[in-house]
Amino acid sequence: CCFLLCFTLTEKFLILILFLIIVQNGFAQGDLDGETSVSGESQNEINFTHTLSLKLATQLDLGTSFSNDSVDNSIFKHHTQNAIRGWVHYYPSARFKLSGFFGIWQNLQVDEIVQRKYVEYRTALQGIYYYRKPHLTLSNRVRFENRHIENKEGDFWGVYRFRYQLKTVVPINGKQIRKGIAYGIVFDELYFSPNAHTLNYQNFEQNRFSAGIGYSLTEDIQIEVAYILNSKFRLNQPDETVHALSFTLSFNNLIDQLKKKKKDEKL
Repeated sequence: CCFLLCFTLTEKFLILILFLIIVQNGFAQGDLDGETSVSGESQNEINFTHTLSLKLATQLDLGTSFSNDSVDNSIFKHHTQNAIRGWVHYYPSARFKLSGFFGIWQNLQVDEIVQRKYVEYRTALQGIYYYRKPHLTLSNRVRFENRHIENKEGDFWGVYRFRYQLKTVVPINGKQIRKGIAYGIVFDELYFSPNAHTLNYQNFEQNRFSAGIGYSLTEDIQIEVAYILNSKFRLNQPDETVHALSFTLSFNNLIDQLKKKKKDEKL
């Protein structure tokens, strides 16, 4: 059987508690070696997906982020960012998904963490290949981003970025994700940018690792909580390490579900 299915419900709960303890300890860490800047964040997102046909779907993402500072370890201390992003997804086959998005990121002025106020406009094209086996879904994601980032003079830098992500999703108390099923999530993502020096980053810009747990509240609503370790590699200044706690709430065909519920109530 799958490795995670061998644990009892109590053992799974204890593993989750240990996971949260490790995350909290990570947020409390400071600059231990003097060569790396360490911080903690909360990254939160709500996703709305709507199916248009068997091969087409749209998606809207709403995000917001918070951060601690050098004095207060609370990851909700400062409101740092808001974001909105619209997607179009195309499924040429059961194993492939092609997508594109346009998004706006608003970064807020936070003097305590030396963050200036600026806006970023971003477009991207991505492809995902899914490898599905019983108790396991493995996905390979490739994304090309075109970023336009506002500088201090009010002009915009054009920055290109390539991202590759390898992700595993494993149902814990069942064979597939459906209502009442919990699942584990692990991924690692690499960021490369040919002109990252514009933002004082190396060409190998970031490495982003995440491990978490999700739960399917219904067939169309999922909630996920995850720990993220984000390593950012800078030029001529200390590298950055971000420990983040991520919350994601996803709705599939929410409007259709509400219409169906209202119709059923009238019957």
